[in-house]
Amino acid sequence: GQQRELMLNLMRKTGQEDQQSGVLVFGQDITGVTQQLAEQHHMEHDLVHAPIFGVAIDGSIDVWNRSLAQLTGFDREEVLGRP
Repeated sequence: GQQRELMLNLMRKTGQEDQQSGVLVFGQDITGVTQQLAEQHHMEHDLVHAPIFGVAIDGSIDVWNRSLAQLTGFDREEVLGRP
């Protein structure tokens, strides 16, 4: 079959009394969209207001945008290349 690219979003699932009972996973097929974005200056991650990170096939972090740095307090230079 054809390789597909998926964007996954995770959300806390709660039960009674707001106790965490699991995780909901939402998937969206973005095959083709990432190629178009990559052609526009390496996806321009810092123009997106949502926190974004990427993990390379070897498990190391290879994308860490400004929104995620602001959210976590970790600068891009601190995390790129780390597992």
